[in-house]
Amino acid sequence: MSFNADQGETLLVPTSPSRNHLFVVVTERDPGGRVLIINFETRKRITDDTVIIKAGEHPFVTHETSVRYKSARIVDADLLINKVKTGIVESREPCSPELLEKIRLGIMKSPHTSNEVRDFYDDIIRGNI
Repeated sequence: MSFNADQGETLLVPTSPSRNHLFVVVTERDPGGRVLIINFETRKRITDDTVIIKAGEHPFVTHETSVRYKSARIVDADLLINKVKTGIVESREPCSPELLEKIRLGIMKSPHTSNEVRDFYDDIIRGNI
């Protein structure tokens, strides 16, 4: 599967020796080549409920899942592409435009989104970068 670090593309990233999480590219690249990625996690009693994804909203999601805004990262897009090419991470099916929009709307709503991530996202959306 081709991966270009475009909005809506997803990656399966090892987050520990025995666990993988699905990350979504939620922005276009800034002039420095960076993008914002956010991961999903199984919904639990103590997870961020700002955005809940139901089974089937993405092919990887088989049960209620939350978007983990606390772990949103600003990363170099070319580094992500290289990690896919070398097999460190795996490209997965892209998000639908509707799911991507749902995730993006939660960035500014979640109390767990860092100020750095809020500012980056706001600058991308407003074209200030």
